[in-house]
Amino acid sequence: MKLDHIAYRVRSRDATVWFFKSLDYEIEEEFQIDFDDGSKAECMVMAPTSLQLETHEEAKLFISQGTPGSIVDEWVRERGKAGGVHHMAYEVEDVEQTMAEMSAQGIEFLSDEPLSCEGLIQVFTKPSPLTSIIYEFISYTNAERRAFCRDNIKDLMESTNDLK
Repeated sequence: MKLDHIAYRVRSRDATVWFFKSLDYEIEEEFQIDFDDGSKAECMVMAPTSLQLETHEEAKLFISQGTPGSIVDEWVRERGKAGGVHHMAYEVEDVEQTMAEMSAQGIEFLSDEPLSCEGLIQVFTKPSPLTSIIYEFISYTNAERRAFCRDNIKDLMESTNDLK
């Protein structure tokens, strides 16, 4: 397993992006998730700069800020308006095998089956009783080995809303 990305839910996406730019990350992608209730999550993917890649693993950052009343906004408010790490993603060779091994150890997942999207397969745990963080196990099926599936992100955001 290797760390693939860290997902943050934050009060101020712009301030968070500024902070990570000072740590040699650059904006790779920006998009919006639209929820059925009309609220939104503004998302940004940041990647290490080429200089940073010479000395570090290539773990990306996923940063989201929600409009007032959104799933993301409520999550941030519940944590004293500061937000924080929502989940950590680890790349694995076989998501289903990892899921079976983890389930045998008592780890619970948000779904019975992995989610799939063009280029990737992924599954999310319920929040860990040890760390309170959700863990994602992901494998890539495309040559670039990089993708963020907006439908899966939306499903994750909606499913974790029920974990209060």
